[in-house]
Amino acid sequence: MKQLSKQVLETVVLIGLTVAVTVALAQPTPSLGASPVLPEGGTVVHGVNFMVKTVLNEAFCIETDVAVSATPSVYLAQCTGRPNQRWTFTDGNDGSSVVVGDRGFCLKAERGAEPEKLGIATCDYHTDQRFTVTPAGLIKERRSDDCLTINSPISGNAILVEECRDQLVAEQTWRFAQ
Repeated sequence: MKQLSKQVLETVVLIGLTVAVTVALAQPTPSLGASPVLPEGGTVVHGVNFMVKTVLNEAFCIETDVAVSATPSVYLAQCTGRPNQRWTFTDGNDGSSVVVGDRGFCLKAERGAEPEKLGIATCDYHTDQRFTVTPAGLIKERRSDDCLTINSPISGNAILVEECRDQLVAEQTWRFAQ
């Protein structure tokens, strides 16, 4: 097998299903020091069962209340590792991922809302449910290339979908952990 300089392909067997997992080698980010996106294994990952943490405070993860709310939302909460904080990043042909969470619902950029924010809905695989993850730790909506962004204070905040800043900032940088 040919060795790849930017990507390493692995196969993971999960509950009898074979899932392709792409692992990209992370590059250091000058404005934040060492690569903040690195999970415990030292790589940026597309795959299953990830908690997505903000580098502003890695005790906070992306969470959904889809299991308990008639109008579910996505927000930051203390990391617990429960299923409502676990996400699967699919591996699309165009390099984008549909991000599947608790009970099979997908993250979605809620367009038209002011401010535009990250939501969750039944998976339909449209462009507003497609995201790319950069080696620097940005999560970008595929259609607009806008970044998932948080504002302080962290707890309970909605996650916004807004223009990526010119320089890498902690409010738009995420880290993956299993």
